[in-house]
Amino acid sequence: MVPAGTYSSLKNDYATVGLFNFAVASKDLPDDLVYAILKAFYANHDRMVRTLASARESVVANLNRNIFIPFHPGALRYYREIGVEIPAALAAAQ
Repeated sequence: MVPAGTYSSLKNDYATVGLFNFAVASKDLPDDLVYAILKAFYANHDRMVRTLASARESVVANLNRNIFIPFHPGALRYYREIGVEIPAALAAAQ
């Protein structure tokens, strides 16, 4: 459900099919860059939500909804640093 007001033109709730927000990165991106992007994103999450309401769904608690895309090594580093366990099958990018 996309709640009314999520976008200025959305006056009513809108039932839809969709996925949680997530980013996909090339395995060739430098680990340090991916790590820095994640760190900056989460450090500025409140600001992101003020800019795009649907960003409120982009929280660490929703990581378990990814059951098929392996995590980039830079992302693994960030999530492990903050105490998140990533299933071994999704840490295959290492």
